[in-house]
Amino acid sequence: MMQTRDGHIWAGNLDQLIEVDKKGKNHRFYDLGYTVRVIFEDKKGLLWIGTEGGGLIVFNPFKRKIVSRLTTANGLCNNSVLSLIPDNQGNLWMSTYFGVSCYNLAKGTFRSFYQSDGLQSNQFQINAGIKLSTGEIAFGGIKGFSLFDPQEIMPHSQMPSLFLTGITINNMPLEENLKLIVDEDNITIKEIEVPYDQAVFSFSFTALEFSSPEKISYKYFMDGWDRGWTNSGKDRKATYTHISEGNYTFRVRSTNAEGVWGHNEIILKIKVLPPWYRTWWAYLGYIAIISSLIYVYLRYRSAQTRLKYEVQIANLESQRKKAEYDTEVAQHKMERLAHEKERLINEQEKALAEKRMSFFTNISHEFRSPLSLIINPINDLIKNGNVEGNGNAALSMIQRNAKRMLSLVDQLLLFRKAEEGFENITAAKLDLEKLSREVFYCFVQQASAKLIDYRFENSAVNKEVYADRIKIEIVLFNLISNALKYTPNGGEIVVRLTEEDQSLLITVQDSGSGIPLTAGEKIFDRFYQAERTDGNHKSGFGIGLYLAKQFMEAHSGRISYKNRAEGGSIFNVCFLKGKAHLVGHVMEEEQESSEALFNEMYTSALPESAEQNNISLDVNLVSDRQSILVVDDERDIREYISGLFSNLYTVYQAENGEQGLQFAAEKLPDLIITDFKMQGIDGIEFCQMIKSNPTLSYIPVILLTASSSQEVKLKSVHGGADDYINKPFEREYLIARVANLLRNRNNLQNYFYNEITLQSNAVVVSEEYKKFLDTCILVVENHLTDSDFGIKALADEIGMSHSNLYKRVKSISGQSVNSFIRFIRLRKAAELMINSDNNVTEVAFRSGFNDAKYFGKQFSKLFGTTPSAFIRKHRKTFNKRYKMK
Repeated sequence: MMQTRDGHIWAGNLDQLIEVDKKGKNHRFYDLGYTVRVIFEDKKGLLWIGTEGGGLIVFNPFKRKIVSRLTTANGLCNNSVLSLIPDNQGNLWMSTYFGVSCYNLAKGTFRSFYQSDGLQSNQFQINAGIKLSTGEIAFGGIKGFSLFDPQEIMPHSQMPSLFLTGITINNMPLEENLKLIVDEDNITIKEIEVPYDQAVFSFSFTALEFSSPEKISYKYFMDGWDRGWTNSGKDRKATYTHISEGNYTFRVRSTNAEGVWGHNEIILKIKVLPPWYRTWWAYLGYIAIISSLIYVYLRYRSAQTRLKYEVQIANLESQRKKAEYDTEVAQHKMERLAHEKERLINEQEKALAEKRMSFFTNISHEFRSPLSLIINPINDLIKNGNVEGNGNAALSMIQRNAKRMLSLVDQLLLFRKAEEGFENITAAKLDLEKLSREVFYCFVQQASAKLIDYRFENSAVNKEVYADRIKIEIVLFNLISNALKYTPNGGEIVVRLTEEDQSLLITVQDSGSGIPLTAGEKIFDRFYQAERTDGNHKSGFGIGLYLAKQFMEAHSGRISYKNRAEGGSIFNVCFLKGKAHLVGHVMEEEQESSEALFNEMYTSALPESAEQNNISLDVNLVSDRQSILVVDDERDIREYISGLFSNLYTVYQAENGEQGLQFAAEKLPDLIITDFKMQGIDGIEFCQMIKSNPTLSYIPVILLTASSSQEVKLKSVHGGADDYINKPFEREYLIARVANLLRNRNNLQNYFYNEITLQSNAVVVSEEYKKFLDTCILVVENHLTDSDFGIKALADEIGMSHSNLYKRVKSISGQSVNSFIRFIRLRKAAELMINSDNNVTEVAFRSGFNDAKYFGKQFSKLFGTTPSAFIRKHRKTFNKRYKMK
């Protein structure tokens, strides 16, 4: 124990430092892990604690933590500090079990003294130390005490000399194999060279300190092999085994008697030679061998190349002689070459014919829809036997679509004629204004349907030109039809005839989308179709403007275009006056007036009235009448199919896939009929979206396709279509297929009825319908005793809107939602009657019926018997449940 200057008492036990609380007795304990032997307070107030086994510990009493720990690694002679005595020079002396150490508080260094320095022994007693009034210090040991004056003890700062006393290589002294020495002087060996298989070293060294040799410590380092210095303590030997080839430097350092490390070193250079196969001359041999192999290979390649060259020379010589021989028989082969040329011409014609067939195949889809609209109205007329009433509309439809097919066929014929050239024209005097107006009037109806400001303007006086009437009609028709195709509703189209000195100019100006900047003059190339980003128009075949340009060049005229700054485009057609530019062409005085080649646009149609638009949209959402949604981007097809079913079903119409999806989600029709090929979302993609929507997936879909290929059929099946019908279709077949699909919905209702009435259910339905029915039954049974459970609660549980739930329940069960819930309650009541001992009143209340009389009436209506009779017939009797012994 000890008391510090501020009055605190500190004590130590076997493993703790204790701060003694004299007043409150709330002592503090600090774990040190070692037995405390002595406590000393320095001028700074730090506590120096001597421990047995833990060295000297410095403790900060103000921060109550250990500052540092000093051990033999720091120079202390022994880790058991038994006494602590300060001297007058600022040093702290301590006795241990092995000598006496002096710690310089300012420098933080140790000096150690042993029996060889004059101590009575190396071992001292615990707390046997005192400082006399003379400044001398006495330590008690096992052989008496040691008394000394700290001022008279002078440090030995001289560093001893270091020498190697022995070198062993591969367990043999170096003296027996002096040829390994490479460099030496009269005193020391500076460098040795050792073979790879003998690289096992042992070095002995010593410091020339004769007074206190036991105080000398050593450390060594093999530069190039070791990572750092190895402290060997008093051991004066170092051993290395299996050193790899390379250059190394062995170094040794030592301390003086005071334990201070000196800068004197033993330095020995060592070179370990590699094995013979890794020596420089071995690598030189490897390079020589590889170089020889490469040289041999190159010689071989050179010889082979020379041989090949000689063979080619020989072949050329042989070919030269053969050519001389062939010259003599060249006349005999001329006939064969002529036949070969004829064969090549036939193959080219065959390839050209194949291209024609490919082009005809590409537009086959355009023939299918008009055929559907021609054959079916004709069949209707044959069946009706008169043309009154709706017969006139059917005849108009036949006429319109027949002209459409005629225009397509004529374009094909003109294209085939185009292959023979356009220079063969039959020119005659024409009134260009009259001809332009005739073509202009062909499009009045279509322009009116699109609410387009459609005008013809003339400022020419001399309006006669010499030209081929049919070809000019084609040019004007293509320009005006293109303008109508790309001009939006409410736009503007102006056909203008103007006169110049030597020419007449027809201008077709529109306010449409214009020509893409990337097209340029390529729009007049055959089969070119400009890429448009709006996606609102069907692309053509790329021959209309091609024919127009060819026809105008045949008339020595020209056709050009430019885009308008405010939107749209302007096409200019220039005709030369007179007939001097038509030299070489057939001239007639007058051509017979003929009907324009194209009387009508591809998709001419009357404007829809507001009444027609609203017929299929203002239908009651909860109507019991089954509904059909028709999705097609051709209005004639939509109206024709709607006319087939409007008397039997509620029919909705959508002009594209996007609108079809919107109507399907709003109206939840019982069946959908859609076209395979539509702008935007096509029929396959539309069908996939319907089937992937959990709310709409139960709706059957019929796909109308113009192709009968297996690939299209396979795509239809993968897309989820319930049926697909080829165009042109028979009206009776389409009506029968629709009726059959809707009849399958009755099977679903029969399945629901059998499931509710607990009858044997042989009806097979899809897993989706069964899952929906099971979910509804489970939700209702979970709220069985809640008599207020109704449509709103069921819709919230299922996660559907009221109208969608009504549609879905109606399509599956044929009942309203309230009847649907009542059926499920009656189903549960029947189960309770069979499997429990409850009477009729108890069963009614457990099933959610507050009125037993109303329950009995509804139960009899569903199961055909009263509840009491049902119990007597189906409930197990007492005798069957319990057997008397």
